[in-house]
Amino acid sequence: MARKKGIKPVVQRMNQKVLTTKEASQYAQNERRKAQRRLARVLTEETGKKVSWQEAYQMQKDLNVNSSEAKSLAKTIESLTSIPEKEGGRRKGYSVQIERAAESIETYTMYRFGGETLSKKGLPIEQKRKNEMFTHQINQSTKKEGLSILDKKETHGFYAATQWIWESSRNNENRNEAIMNEFGLTDLEQVYNLITNEELNYEDFGFEDEEMFEDWLDEIRTRIDIDELREIFTEEMTADNESGSDDSMSPSGGEAIKNIRMRTEHFKRRKVS
Repeated sequence: MARKKGIKPVVQRMNQKVLTTKEASQYAQNERRKAQRRLARVLTEETGKKVSWQEAYQMQKDLNVNSSEAKSLAKTIESLTSIPEKEGGRRKGYSVQIERAAESIETYTMYRFGGETLSKKGLPIEQKRKNEMFTHQINQSTKKEGLSILDKKETHGFYAATQWIWESSRNNENRNEAIMNEFGLTDLEQVYNLITNEELNYEDFGFEDEEMFEDWLDEIRTRIDIDELREIFTEEMTADNESGSDDSMSPSGGEAIKNIRMRTEHFKRRKVS
């Protein structure tokens, strides 16, 4: 059956890479949420009432009067929603190339909010010192007599979950730098907590706004499948704790660490510095 004019296939491209249906769907979802959060910001300004990203689109539709800016964001959201087939419940495609829509959202955000994302970034000098201190905590957590706020097994789990990154890094790039580069972040503690924290609370990451935090997470998801990585880490750590095993004397962290390393072998670096 011929596709209707204007309908782009579900399988699209990102950075010249052909995406599977699942990857394209996730890519579109991430960008759609970004547009929803920006729409929420605009409607909050226009109405004087706090609007959440979940209700922003429907509110824009229900309002009799709103700006062309809000209407444009709503159209972007619609374009990033796949069109269903009339039969079978399958999804046909999108009305835009997702990568081009993503570029538009990024440019709009830069001019409208003064940055590529809605998140805030720390000062480089302060961050360098913070990373040095956290690296010390990591190193101490793996020593027998070390003093650290971190758990030894969690630290081993963190490096097992990211081994696919630092094993393929350049010789002059240490593993912590390689991990941060892959995540696109400059804060080592944030990367560590993204993998090891049981729940992701926006306040724990220094954000005052949950929508800004979700926007930040979506940016990370464009580079790395943090959701799957967290799921693997949590499942193995939970199973290990429930079994009551004591691997405190194991230099590698025990069975859970081996399983994490094995289950993350299929991950591949998206960019090599």
